[in-house]
Amino acid sequence: MNIEQTLGKLQDLIHDTLPNLELFVDGNVQPSSADCENLQRQLFDLQGKLSVYKHLKTHTEISPSFGIHSKVSEASFVKEEIKVTETLKESTPEVLKAAAYDTTANETKSDDDHKKLEITLNQKFQFINELFNQNATEYGLAVDQLNNCANWADAESYLLGLKSVYDWKDQNETYKRLKELCKKRFD
Repeated sequence: MNIEQTLGKLQDLIHDTLPNLELFVDGNVQPSSADCENLQRQLFDLQGKLSVYKHLKTHTEISPSFGIHSKVSEASFVKEEIKVTETLKESTPEVLKAAAYDTTANETKSDDDHKKLEITLNQKFQFINELFNQNATEYGLAVDQLNNCANWADAESYLLGLKSVYDWKDQNETYKRLKELCKKRFD
């Protein structure tokens, strides 16, 4: 369950609880024992949802979820879109048709010829344990994003984002090894 869904359920539960809370605030009304039990149940549910939300929020702030990886992808997509738009402004209609044709041809070639990170099994486990707080899913997402980077500048930018999120130090040997493997991919 993601953070937005949890927050939505938490907000719904608060809205459902408000009428029962008002029974206890109004001095002219004496709530029944059923009202007490109902409010107690709702507060218990609210406390549980609040705990889940706090846990998700804390772990999202400590380690990146898919959201961070998708934001990196969106940022690189926007960069590419800006480059293409600037190129298109300077092109004639004939060049545009040729560029559209060549782009689709290049995409199929680049998928076949695309060099991936060469990570050994031992390195994989070391990266998961030492860099990604033992979270194999986040490691997998990060490697996929690094493999999808078009050049070293994009990969380095993504690594810097991960470094700040996970609080990796420059002198960390495991971080240096991951950075070297990424750089080697573009050499």
